[in-house]
Amino acid sequence: MSYFRNLHSTAALEHLGHRVVNNFRSAWTCGNKLFCTLALMKGRIPTPRTSLAFTEDSAMKAIEEIGYPAVLKPVVGSWGRLSALVKDRDMASAILEDREQMFPLYRVYYLQEFVKGGRRRTAR
Repeated sequence: MSYFRNLHSTAALEHLGHRVVNNFRSAWTCGNKLFCTLALMKGRIPTPRTSLAFTEDSAMKAIEEIGYPAVLKPVVGSWGRLSALVKDRDMASAILEDREQMFPLYRVYYLQEFVKGGRRRTAR
């Protein structure tokens, strides 16, 4: 179920007095990367360095402050759709220019430092 369908159906069901597994507040918080990050920070849970910007210029400045590589993500969405690993200034400029042509939701620039991941090996 999409984030927006879930959010609206949860609100409607709760309004009608039905109990739901994940309440509206948790759906609202967990379905938005910024709101989730703020909740994690409030709970003192370590998170990657994160910036938020609303213009192409401020997003570029935020990326420069975070450093390369950085990750640009939409605030709403899953499965990595429209997430981009930004490796250098030229790539940042191209991606931001592209996002400026998209639906306004994608012009909320949620930026994070790149954290190398992968499976941790355990000693045997």
